[in-house]
Amino acid sequence: MRMRHLTLALLGAGLLYLSISGPPPASGAGWPAASTDHGPPARGARTAAELCPAKVNQPAATARKPETVPIEFDVHESDPVLNFGTGRKPKRDFIVFTASRRIPPTVRAADFEIDNLEPLRRIGSSELESERLPSPTYTRPHFFDHRKKMAVNLCVRPQNGDPGTYTGQFLLVGPGAIASIALAQTAQLKAEEGDFWLPFTVILLVTLVVLAFRAFTELDRKSTKKDVAARVLVALGSLAAAAAAMYIPYSHNPTWGENGGLLASGALFAAAFTAAGLGTLLAGGPEKIASALGHFGSTRDELKQRPSGAHEKHTGRGDNKPG
Repeated sequence: MRMRHLTLALLGAGLLYLSISGPPPASGAGWPAASTDHGPPARGARTAAELCPAKVNQPAATARKPETVPIEFDVHESDPVLNFGTGRKPKRDFIVFTASRRIPPTVRAADFEIDNLEPLRRIGSSELESERLPSPTYTRPHFFDHRKKMAVNLCVRPQNGDPGTYTGQFLLVGPGAIASIALAQTAQLKAEEGDFWLPFTVILLVTLVVLAFRAFTELDRKSTKKDVAARVLVALGSLAAAAAAMYIPYSHNPTWGENGGLLASGALFAAAFTAAGLGTLLAGGPEKIASALGHFGSTRDELKQRPSGAHEKHTGRGDNKPG
């Protein structure tokens, strides 16, 4: 009976708590779904619309009292180049401006707008197809440091953009006598991971087959275990050199694949086989490696067979007697 009464009491307390506090908040609740007019994006924001709800080239609100005293801005902090790598999720450039004087309280965040002077176009070789990214979005300015500084987030959405370098020009426009300021933004996109790892794997397998076939044709009935070990070492070293020759340029090039998948795969193929050939050449050939292994083995056997006191021979200890 006591256990039943305790269970009913706990159940009643839980129902009372739910009736007072309401249902539990959903994931991300407690934070606004989008950035407010006076602050940075929401903590739980994920999509481009949530990160930066304001669109470029949309007129700002009419200022209640346009500023008549000139105010100029300088860019204090910015990330003008956004590297997306292989991802295609939106990224933002947090731009901080320093005002020439304190921004009056009559100036609101909604009084500013960003205009798109030049869209984000792909630049580079004239052989590349003309591509452009969707127009960026942004957050309304956020004033801080006693309204001596102002910050905005400029969000770039690559979506399904082709790899390459994209650059554009934007203009932050303020009300009244507040001077406009030009902004330059660059986005760098790399080919998606599958466009690299698929040809990487295929080329590496082809290189392995070629190296194995070469090693097999060089062996005969007179070949010893040392000869086989030497050719295995050369093949593995050449394979590692081929893998490094393909991966290092890919990892260090933020726009890898911008010239097309066929040219990129051809470059990987050439780099892999060149590295594999150089690896075999620099190794001195399997014969030298086998000779080195044989010399090491004979030296080890000789040391084992040498008497322990052989190193004292001809030292002259005990041979000379006082005259």
